[in-house]
Amino acid sequence: AAGAGLDTSKRCLQGTQNGLLSEIKPWIRTTGEDVPRVLWLSGTAGKGKSYIAHTIVSWSNELGGLGACFCFDITRQADHPNEKIFTTIARDFAEK
Repeated sequence: AAGAGLDTSKRCLQGTQNGLLSEIKPWIRTTGEDVPRVLWLSGTAGKGKSYIAHTIVSWSNELGGLGACFCFDITRQADHPNEKIFTTIARDFAEK
């Protein structure tokens, strides 16, 4: 789905979201079998989920560990991205 992947222009501003990001950063590097492999961000509009997600994805990409990224965008609902989530993720894995 167009626009559903990594957008490097969307990153948290320096000094924002430090508490949450400091909890997530170690998770990116953890390789244990009992560690969840999916991070699901949810919350009300305007809380910074997209910026948090793209910051995390950028870190993971820089470490060479990004498998796929799919972000929903309310402004792109007409494109029906929910119907393209699995094919988009499969394409991302195939391009690795």
